[in-house]
Amino acid sequence: MKSEPISKRDEWSAVFCGMAWAATAFLVVSRITGLHPTLTSAAAIAGSALLGTLGFAGIVSRYRSGVVSRLELVSMSGMLFGAWFLVFLLASRLSQFVAIPADIVGFGENGFLDFILKFREGFPLYTPGPDNNTVPYTPGAPIMTYLVASLLGSGTSIPLLRTITVATGALAGVGFAFGAANLASLVHGRRFTHKAVWVAAWAGLLVLMAFDGQFNLYLHTLHNDPAALLVGATAFWVMTRYALTGQSWLLAVMIILPSVGFMIKQSQLMWIVVFPLFLVIACRLRLALITLIGAGAVYGLTLGIAWLVWGPDFFFWVFSALGAKEMSLMRIVYHFFAAGVLLAFLAVGGWKAALTQGRRPVLAVWVSSLLVLLLGIWTSGAVWVLNHLGPGAMMATCWLFSALVGIWSTLQRASSRMPWRAGLQFASLALVIVATFAGLGHLADPQRKIPDDILRYIAETEAEFEGMKPERVMLDNGNWIYLRTGTLMKDRATPLAVHIGPNQSLMNLPMLDATKERIRSGFYDKILVHEIDTPRTAYDFGKRGSGIPELIYEHYVETKRIAGVKGITQWWPTQMISEIVVFVRKDLNTARPVSGAVTPGK
Repeated sequence: MKSEPISKRDEWSAVFCGMAWAATAFLVVSRITGLHPTLTSAAAIAGSALLGTLGFAGIVSRYRSGVVSRLELVSMSGMLFGAWFLVFLLASRLSQFVAIPADIVGFGENGFLDFILKFREGFPLYTPGPDNNTVPYTPGAPIMTYLVASLLGSGTSIPLLRTITVATGALAGVGFAFGAANLASLVHGRRFTHKAVWVAAWAGLLVLMAFDGQFNLYLHTLHNDPAALLVGATAFWVMTRYALTGQSWLLAVMIILPSVGFMIKQSQLMWIVVFPLFLVIACRLRLALITLIGAGAVYGLTLGIAWLVWGPDFFFWVFSALGAKEMSLMRIVYHFFAAGVLLAFLAVGGWKAALTQGRRPVLAVWVSSLLVLLLGIWTSGAVWVLNHLGPGAMMATCWLFSALVGIWSTLQRASSRMPWRAGLQFASLALVIVATFAGLGHLADPQRKIPDDILRYIAETEAEFEGMKPERVMLDNGNWIYLRTGTLMKDRATPLAVHIGPNQSLMNLPMLDATKERIRSGFYDKILVHEIDTPRTAYDFGKRGSGIPELIYEHYVETKRIAGVKGITQWWPTQMISEIVVFVRKDLNTARPVSGAVTPGK
């Protein structure tokens, strides 16, 4: 039976129906598991189900003679349902992290809030190295997050700040979906049909990929990565849009974006190389040279302004401290194989479209995508995690989507010869797409995983500050108490770990001298540190001989221990929620020392 074309209006109706059904399924799961009781009333469940069902019945009834059209609509709506059901489960999981009122969700949160505290109180954003209260990042992401939070009502609310960073990561996923649509139009031309449905489904799947626990593991925390991923989404959209349309105004974005990205996270300066290479491969040699020179000039201007505003301290933290990290060939090789699924996505999407019969613009986008992924693998050789691969992971996924469009269009051409078989293949392909992303680890467990014990942990930490001046109580990790009081603390764990970390052969011992002197002189009345008597302490990670733990035991006495959060097995890093050892200056101590306390090295 002849297939009828699906109208634009019905495409949008399919999008609506798929989303309504996804919401219905999520509400049912929430009702069964006891999550979100205020959202899971019978009226809410019945209403969303009715909207989806009536809408879908209306559009299917229009295709009285189109069996294939009906099955194609069912398949597209099912794909949307699956994609956004996974997103709703993810959002339920992320909401638990967002609600935590202290910056202990990820290692970068301390430094993120440090920039906000300094900006809010009027302190210099970059201070001398020996102060050890600065992190080796650029300040664009935390400052912009603070400004948005201030506009929304509270620039110091950690849940609100974390909500904004999570929303930024989700927005990056949606941005990549529009880049994927440009790519599919570039590769497939008129064969790229049902654009509204594809973009809506891709947006859901790419939001999942944006919070992938392997390649984007920090996007649920206060970190530069969500904003950096949004820069990557913008860059990918710009490249694909230029390849598709050749609009000259996009060249201006290519000139400015690398410096904007650099001020968000240093690794995003890579676009100063990627954009000109993209233009060279696309046979735009003169424009490539102009873009390279222009981007270099803007970057030079950016560094000049940074020097005028922050002076040499900016260059020490952003370049010298971070540059001391060493690349490990073993880690690079390991991360290359860990990224095997992404390389497979690129190969599947680009083998035919870019490598065998692709046009130069298509090849330019593919090579640029591969370069971004390889640069992420290379720079991740300085660390143990794969978050540097985030932008490359998203681009590789977009190439997979382009390949799926090609398969779908092949089924459409075959539908007139074998309508039922083609219809079943539509449904099977939609199911495989959703199942693939669920199987990659994006199927979030709807059951609550963060125990209430974390509130006990936060309360006991805050109790150690009661009746004391906050500047006299040094907490190694965590800025939420200092943010409330406008207190800028020195000798924080994250900056110190930059100087003595195991991913550099030589420790920067001169940067520890001032910290050691403050400990000797009893500058702090109380010191709270995580796992100081273990090899995981940030003050002497791996027991490399920094000497700081020994000095603390020499001049302070251990009075108590705050038990780590119970019931959590996966956290990055677990030191953020592990046991805290409380020390009091010996001449102030009136409590009985903890029995069995051991001085490191003795």
